[in-house]
Amino acid sequence: STIASFHGHVPTSGKKLKRIHRPAFLDACKESFILSGGEGSHCISMFQLDSNYGKPKQGDPVLQTVFSRGKLPPDIVGDIGSLAVHGRKLSVALEGGEVLTLSPIA
Repeated sequence: STIASFHGHVPTSGKKLKRIHRPAFLDACKESFILSGGEGSHCISMFQLDSNYGKPKQGDPVLQTVFSRGKLPPDIVGDIGSLAVHGRKLSVALEGGEVLTLSPIA
């Protein structure tokens, strides 16, 4: 059964989406997040997971909205296809084959 539903990472344009975007889990400072790209968004969206994530629940799945969003540099072209986390670094595979490695400033 569905535990949670994450929304807000893809612009609502009404058009049918054609690609699957692979999210990544990130554990940082005793908190957990899901990172995701989205078709046509040119952003990385961060969803914060609550402490009950993954535990069995009764009723409807929890709806999660975007906690934070980071835009890719304007000279980067293409949607984010997949993400991979290693420590505090994030690798982003872009449509067209380019891969970026990002790390937090703070």
